[in-house]
Amino acid sequence: MTDYTLSEYGVVKKDFINDALNFRNIKAKTPFAIVLPKSYSCIELQDMFEPCELGVHRSEYMRCILSDSEKEYYGHIEDVLKLIFAKNETIGNEDHVITNSRFPDVFDIIYEDAPKSTFDSYNYLIDATAGENFEKANKSLCGKILKSDNLDELEKKLHKLIKEVMPCYVDSLCWLVSTDENGARYLSVFNNAGNERSLEKGDTICKSANKQVNITFKESTSIEVIKEFAGKINIERQDDRTYSATIPAAGFAIIKF
Repeated sequence: MTDYTLSEYGVVKKDFINDALNFRNIKAKTPFAIVLPKSYSCIELQDMFEPCELGVHRSEYMRCILSDSEKEYYGHIEDVLKLIFAKNETIGNEDHVITNSRFPDVFDIIYEDAPKSTFDSYNYLIDATAGENFEKANKSLCGKILKSDNLDELEKKLHKLIKEVMPCYVDSLCWLVSTDENGARYLSVFNNAGNERSLEKGDTICKSANKQVNITFKESTSIEVIKEFAGKINIERQDDRTYSATIPAAGFAIIKF
């Protein structure tokens, strides 16, 4: 093996891996679960160059040709997954694994035959089918089941509920809240856009992907930036509950609060 000089983006990734190893017994707050039907036995990831717009449905699933009704059925399930996870902006070409999507990292994916104890562990369950079978089979969970027959309404409702159940809210990028065994809370904000990788130039950071976000806490909060990657995040206090921060392209920050 030959040692190579890491690119700017490579240093970010290496630093993250090294620092992540020092965080032990940390649990992310995940109040939502997307519930898939058993008939959708495997999530078949699209090629990174395939169109990923809502309403654009594939004609094959697991190399099997789909009928019109199957295309609509499987297409709706995948539209729910796209709504939650698909990237909504593209700068660079290295953001296809972890994306800057419409929502933060607050969702798990489970199946409809999970035990009730699993369902009970979430605040809300997103029924990825457009039918009523899951709700009818789990009447005791009706108060926490979110239907997906209208994706525009679901998107609005999710933004509202995320603000209600999370201790803070970031208005853009990919973010999550974690708690360690001592009760300390961490907000991690990732800017996954901005790295352009090519054979000719290697990794090139596109500074146009730098992103300013607003961070709002539910209560008066003092924060401490314990790690910042790919340059300073330039965080500014607006008031007792609100901060603005600029997260560099292909960088991220971990904030203790």
